[in-house]
Amino acid sequence: MPVGWTPEMSVGITEIDDQHKELFKRANVLLDAIKESKSADDISRVVAFLQNYMAGHFDTEEKYMMRYGCPQYISHKARHTLYAMEFSGIKHSLIHTDSDASVLLVKKRIVDWLIDHIQREDMSLGSFINSIKLKNAA
Repeated sequence: MPVGWTPEMSVGITEIDDQHKELFKRANVLLDAIKESKSADDISRVVAFLQNYMAGHFDTEEKYMMRYGCPQYISHKARHTLYAMEFSGIKHSLIHTDSDASVLLVKKRIVDWLIDHIQREDMSLGSFINSIKLKNAA
């Protein structure tokens, strides 16, 4: 069963929402590759793309936080940094585990993390930025 972005996950910033949608799409590509028993090289390429895309996404969020003076910038960036380091371990595990364990790993350590991060940090970020935009528009 595919995992995906839902409208309830919208942070109200189109660029960030679009990147979140793409992250879920790529997580599904990874899940499909695992379920189809693709080669370790194929899975490695999908994971590398996901890792690079995620790094670019984190950079986008951090630029927004700096541009709007988000008070949670340091803690939010720290979560990004910590997860990026953790992702390297996830990447290694995916290549060296059987498909059933890999599916669980993706769902728990990638998808669940992404959903939790969006709901906790990114929703707050979106609210903060949108309130500043609203004040500036008035």
